[in-house]
Amino acid sequence: MPEISRVGAIPDHRSSPPDGDNEHVVQRGDSLWSIARHYGVSLAQLEGANPQLASHDFILPGDRVRIPTRGGANHVVRAGETIGGIAGQHGVSARAIIDANGLKRPDLIHPGDRLTLPAPQEIRRTNQASEMATARATRTAPTVSQQSDNDVRTMFDPALGSRARGAVIIGQAEGTRTPSGGFRDAFYGHIDPGNGVGNRGSFSLQHAGNLTPEQADAQQLARLSRQIPAFEAAARAAGLDPDNATLATGYLDLYNQSPTAAARFLDQIGTLREIGITRESVTDLRIHSYIDRATGERFPLSGGGRAGSGFVNIAQKALGRKPTEAEVQRTLRADQSRRMQDMDAAITTGATTASVSPRPAAGDGPARFTSSPGIDLTPAATRSANALHDSVQAATGYSIHVTSGRRGPDRQASAMYGNFADNSSPRYANQAAFDEVRDAYISGRRAGLGRAAIVDGMANVLQRQVDRGVLISRHMSDRALDIRMPPATSRQAVVAAIRDNPEVQSVGIEDDHLHIQLR
Repeated sequence: MPEISRVGAIPDHRSSPPDGDNEHVVQRGDSLWSIARHYGVSLAQLEGANPQLASHDFILPGDRVRIPTRGGANHVVRAGETIGGIAGQHGVSARAIIDANGLKRPDLIHPGDRLTLPAPQEIRRTNQASEMATARATRTAPTVSQQSDNDVRTMFDPALGSRARGAVIIGQAEGTRTPSGGFRDAFYGHIDPGNGVGNRGSFSLQHAGNLTPEQADAQQLARLSRQIPAFEAAARAAGLDPDNATLATGYLDLYNQSPTAAARFLDQIGTLREIGITRESVTDLRIHSYIDRATGERFPLSGGGRAGSGFVNIAQKALGRKPTEAEVQRTLRADQSRRMQDMDAAITTGATTASVSPRPAAGDGPARFTSSPGIDLTPAATRSANALHDSVQAATGYSIHVTSGRRGPDRQASAMYGNFADNSSPRYANQAAFDEVRDAYISGRRAGLGRAAIVDGMANVLQRQVDRGVLISRHMSDRALDIRMPPATSRQAVVAAIRDNPEVQSVGIEDDHLHIQLR
């Protein structure tokens, strides 16, 4: 077998997969994907075997990459990882990893632990056993049509939309619904206190500016319903009833808040077997899906930062200063306790499928302007754009077309990548934040990465900035719009009408659009 390359780039010839762990020294043009493909391992296996790398997005010449074995490979646990998350990375079941490593407490794994991944034949045997167990459970369980709306699948049936009982219960925690199924003003649109993003519907769905509240509910119910099979399997494996309303809504509401915290919830769900399902025990489990019992610290995240970053922002707004870690954790605990109490009130009322119909969204109305596909506008930004459109059209007869609204980290990174690639980046007020993103772009280009990988790396930097309360652009809130450049014959009049609008703070003239900062 040809020797694995320890220096130099990946050889042009094909070598056989290694039998044991070896190293590859990164050369210019290498990427983790190309290294994984050459040695016949998955990208997830290669990443799992290399926790020492500062970033999996950007590897640099001289970095040493450990090549795992193909069959029965290893995964070195990184900070913030869970058994469920590791299983998802490698395409195996959590039970297969637990069995392969003889784990008695799968919720207690630590950074640096080396886990054996089942070889393909072991995975198949484990999955077959799991499928047989699921099939047995399915044969003995009543069908959906035979169940009341107290079973988890009916509670979160997307076909019921805003009338689903799960929407009412979680909506009570979100402050968008009443215990009996009524609709509060926040149902029609409000700003999230954790990250300042516009929300809509019972579940406070973010980035839903182009959806009605009812459409937002149907979309989030579909997303939550896809999590139910994994929840049911974990609950039954722990000897718990997945149709228990306190347990089911406690998990799915947590998923609505934080999918990564919800994964830790499932990893630890077995702890409820001995103490039982109560509002207090589920609340405690939710809290410790953010806070590590072993260390007393919030779980670190693989991309930087710690779990529950939104609670830092909430605590800071409440205190008017940067909070201590203890103050952040108090805010987190109070929030989880309050949410469970609110949901318990809705569960206790015995409200079934809601019969109340939502009112039309006061003050919102449909957009009177046109926009490019995929534009994200909050209700507040939509109202501002409508007012802008009306004043411009009245003054000039021109109808505005919005080309960009709110941008999350991914979309902002993509826009900045295009500017960097064209050497046409606009000025940003926060030079330090700009430099961080530009450095990520330069590092990716130097490493020979493709556009998607570079944008991912830039988006990670932007997300960490958001977690610190830094927004590099007003597009990352709901207070900026780009509109298509008006024709030259009417451009001056349109710009004057926009500047006269009380909603507008400033207007910037770019190559192909007008950049509008809203008050």
